Order: sequence, then C-alpha cells, then structure tokens
Amino acid sequence: MITIENATEKDFESIYPLFADFNNPHLTKDDWRRLFQHGHDTEEGYNGLMMKSGGSVVGFIGLIFSKRQINEVSRRFLNLSGWIVKKPYRNQSLSLLLPALKLKGYTITDYSPSPDAFTILSKFGFQPLETHVQIVHPLANLFDAELFRCKITQKLETIKREFSSEKTPEQPDWSKDHLKAPCKQLMLLSSLGNCAIVYTRTRRKNLPVIVPHHISNPEIFCRFAGYIAGRLALKHGTLAILADRRLLQGRRIKSSISYRLPEPRLYRSDELTARDIDGLYSELTILNL
Repeated sequence: MITIENATEKDFESIYPLFADFNNPHLTKDDWRRLFQHGHDTEEGYNGLMMKSGGSVVGFIGLIFSKRQINEVSRRFLNLSGWIVKKPYRNQSLSLLLPALKLKGYTITDYSPSPDAFTILSKFGFQPLETHVQIVHPLANLFDAELFRCKITQKLETIKREFSSEKTPEQPDWSKDHLKAPCKQLMLLSSLGNCAIVYTRTRRKNLPVIVPHHISNPEIFCRFAGYIAGRLALKHGTLAILADRRLLQGRRIKSSISYRLPEPRLYRSDELTARDIDGLYSELTILNL
C-alpha cells in the first residue's frame, strides 16, 4: 500500500538513498541534509513529502517554504526540489506532487525542473520564470571611469549596516536565514549607489562560475558587472558570472552573452510576476546548484 507522509529532519536517513539517482558527484550527504536543516524560519513544520511502500521510502519531493516582503506585502513561497521516485513506483509520482500543488496562498517555484517535470508542471498552470542567463566575463566594463570610486566589501557587519540605513523591508535577513547555506554576500559601494549581491560559487559544464541569487540594485550591478566578475574571479577562481536575466530588471550589461536555459525555470502565482521573484530561498542556495 502506498502512503504519502510529511517528511522532516528525522526522516533524512531513510530518504537519503534516493538522492543517489540524481547522479550528482558534487553533492555530499551533508549537502542533501541541508534540505532539512536550511535554517529558514518557517511555520509549516515539514520539509517535503515522502512516498512509502511497506514501511520503506520509495519517493520524495522537497518543499522549501519561505516568507518574503514583496512590494511591502508579506508573501508566502514554496520551492519544489528533489522530486524523485523509485522506478517501479513512477506511475504514481503525481501522488507526491498534487498535495503540494493544492496548498493555498503560495507562489510555487521550480528552479531546475527536469524535462519530464517541466512537461507535467506546465499542465498545472506553471509559467516560465526564467528562460535565459547573462554570461558576464571579467573583462566587461573595464573602461568605466566610475570604477576608481568603487569599493567591494564582504564584511557582514558593513552589509547589515547598509541594509539597516536604507530601511527597505524587502531586503531579506540572510545573516540569519542563510548561515547554513553555501552562499556568500558582497556589497558594492559606489558614488552612484550601492548594490548587495547574494551568490554561490558553483559549476556549469564542470567550469567554475558565480551565480547571483539576489541583486538589490540591478542598475548598479549592470553598470559594474564586469568589475564584480573580475574581483570574484580573483577571489574564487571563477571564469564568469551567470545571472538570471529577470534579476537585471530589463537592463543590459555591455559585452555580456545571453544563453538560453535547456529547461526554463518555472513558477505559479496569483499575486506576483517573474520579476518579483529571485532565487534566494531555494535549492539553488541550499544545495549550491
């Protein structure tokens, strides 16, 4: 008999063997554990749904809940991640997904759907959240005179102080919510304005890159993106920044290259548009994808 149950941290050891089917050599057991210990302050009380047969876990879908202030209104989010079912039970995969889709009052996202998941979610009203990334190499924008007035800091105290002085309620408290995640933050200070970025160092096609998940000031980021890419290349040994295009809010970066994602990122919302949604509270930051 198949049953669907809420999954919490105590279920991790039973669920973990399923993750081997993702065949991702860069993710360790402790990395997967962060789906259950990410530190986000949520009220739902569980981290996913598991499918059980005869007492054994045969399927799982991760549910990453969060609450954000968007346009000064509190919004609830649900990020789908790690949807996997053992082969003999895959004809019942929807029984894992449907309870999540029935939850009311959430903007639901899937940042890295498989081709099969893309097809299924599209039938349930999901729309493209992102179709392209902009590739920014460290040599872009090097001849901007304003570069001489720029400063980059990664001191958490300085970044928190800057957020406090700006008094923008939409700024997340990543010092609290992302202590266990492998993401990093920086603040670019310039005479034209400041920009905070939350990012991860990860790999694309086995090449080291920087992926931003939150950009507080897209105009400043686009102006100095090449400089930021250069500084991060020196620090992390990366080749480029890969930024989701919607995070740029319609702005262009000189000398950058647009790349189409193999499968679009997806979302479903009655309240928000794609430009309202970043990747901060997602498997992208938790698993460093």
